[in-house]
Amino acid sequence: MNRQNMTLFGLMLSTILFCSSAWAKLTDTPPFYLVEYQGKTAYLLGSVHLGKPDFYPLPKKIEQAFNESNTLVVEALPDQNTNNLILKSQTASTLPKTKSAKYIQFCELHLLVCQAIEHLPMWMQAAQITLYRLIHFGYHPDLGIDMHFINRAKNKHKAQLESMEYQLTLLNSIDKKTQRQMIDEAITTPNDELEDLFIAWRQGDSEKISSVIKQSMNKNNNTDLLDKLVWKRNKPMSDGIIRLMKNTKAGTSIFVVIGAGHLEGDHSVNHYLKQAGAHVKSVWKKP
Repeated sequence: MNRQNMTLFGLMLSTILFCSSAWAKLTDTPPFYLVEYQGKTAYLLGSVHLGKPDFYPLPKKIEQAFNESNTLVVEALPDQNTNNLILKSQTASTLPKTKSAKYIQFCELHLLVCQAIEHLPMWMQAAQITLYRLIHFGYHPDLGIDMHFINRAKNKHKAQLESMEYQLTLLNSIDKKTQRQMIDEAITTPNDELEDLFIAWRQGDSEKISSVIKQSMNKNNNTDLLDKLVWKRNKPMSDGIIRLMKNTKAGTSIFVVIGAGHLEGDHSVNHYLKQAGAHVKSVWKKP
């Protein structure tokens, strides 16, 4: 699976959090947790799926934890079958004959973009439009946090908490009305709202991250999308982390990278880890 296709999944899985501004690395404190369970250790990093060169090097504590770990764990690892799955999904959900005024106006200005993506499922079109906008701000999927560690984990064991096939099936199951709304929101979301997300991730502002995720997916007091794409996935991912920790040799650690939106709030991965008996604390906060 190529890197751009991999980004399609991350962009629409509540993990669309990116960084901005060339701040000094000493000020960066993205969501990063130490998890301890029955004498075993894991480091849990909230990820973003696009990046800029000034993201790197990441803070020393993150790099050190990765270097000392023997296993990298991500939401989903690309495999040879993923491209085939994406190709099969291309006819799953195209735009309806009646297009919104927002979409028509966008395509008048960006005709080549719309022609290139019109055969894709609607949720994927929304992801590509978002990607198109952010590339103009200097972001790129090759520099996303997930890809950064996958590319560096050649000598480490790699594990996944879900799969690309599962994520693709989940996204294709979103109802058509909601997918059309995704496209309109990808077109009209103001730049300053994206900037709020960037700053929140880079500062590790968990309350802001949780608030923005809820606002973006909870339309008209309808939490169906939030429940499907975020909350219902968090308990299985938490269970997967606990299972991997149990199988880790004493004296070693695992390094887990999942979307930052999955780590914050009452239904978060961290919440379920604590319920399972794990001790979870921010690496940045002193006892």
